[in-house]
Amino acid sequence: MATVFIQPSEPDLEGVQPPMVYIRKGLTWEYKRITRDLDKEQILDEEELNALGAEGWELVTSVTVGSITNFYFRRSTR
Repeated sequence: MATVFIQPSEPDLEGVQPPMVYIRKGLTWEYKRITRDLDKEQILDEEELNALGAEGWELVTSVTVGSITNFYFRRSTR
């Protein structure tokens, strides 16, 4: 069976709009870390998370090493 090579071509982009990207100038963040030893304390519950959210904090990530969990939050300073 013979190998067939097809020349690459440019896609037809007529009528295609590029995505809009909005960037807030001067946006800065404030950070907060909450540490819990899960052998001695409970994980952050829904009530605590909702209270933090009401203050503008957004949970970015959590990292667990052994029984220690660090919760990292951020909120805009503007």
